Amino acid sequence: MNRGVAKSAYRSFIKTAAGYGIEVHALDGAPEWALPVNRQYITDLVNWVKSYNASVLVNERFAGIQLDVEPYLLPEWSTDQGTVVTGWQQALAYFHDLVKQNTSLTTAAATPFWLDTIYMPDGSGTLSEAIIAKLDETAIMSYRDNAQEVADLAATELASADRFGKKLWISVETTSLPDTPFVTFYEEGKAEMERQLAIIDGLVSTHPSYAGIAVHDYAGWRALGN
Repeated sequence: MNRGVAKSAYRSFIKTAAGYGIEVHALDGAPEWALPVNRQYITDLVNWVKSYNASVLVNERFAGIQLDVEPYLLPEWSTDQGTVVTGWQQALAYFHDLVKQNTSLTTAAATPFWLDTIYMPDGSGTLSEAIIAKLDETAIMSYRDNAQEVADLAATELASADRFGKKLWISVETTSLPDTPFVTFYEEGKAEMERQLAIIDGLVSTHPSYAGIAVHDYAGWRALGN
C-alpha cells in the first residue's frame, strides 16, 4: 500500500472487494524496518491504517496489516546477524502489540521458509517459531514449482503454527526469475500451477493452521501463459 494514494481510491477498492467477499489487508515494509532506529516506520504505518479505518464505513476498512521486512537483504545480516535477528523479532512483536491496541485488525508477516534454521541469540528457539507464535498469521515464502517441494519447505512452519494455534499461508511465485527458474511457475504456466496448487491443498489441508495459498504476485499470475 501507498499512503500517497487518495483515501477515496482505497475506499472504492475495498468496498468493491467486500462485495465479492474478499478481505483487503494493508501490506508494507522494508529491510531497514527490522532495525530499532527505524521503528517509527512501523508506528506510522499502523497509525495510518487505524486512522483510515476510523474515518470510513465498515465495508471500506482494511481487515489487517502484513509486514514484509526481509532484513537478510541488509549488509548487517552478514556482519552482525544476531543483532538483526533480535531486531527483526522485536520489530514484529512491537508491530503486533501496537496493532492490537484498540483494534481487531489481523497481524501478519511474510517470511522465508528457512527461518526455521535461524536461532534466536537468547536460545529461546528459532526465529520462525518466535514470529509464528507472536503474530496472528504468517505467510511462508515456500517458493518452488512442485507441490511436494512446496509442502516439504513449509512442513516445519505448519507444525509450529499448529502447535501455537496460529494461521499459516503457503506461498508460490509466478514472476520471471531466470537465475532460479525452479522457484517460480513462470515457465510452467497457469494451468500447471493450478494443478499443483490443488495437490498442495491435498498434501497440507489436514493441518488446522493451514490458511490457504498466497500467490506472488497478482500481476504475475494474470500474465501467466497457459
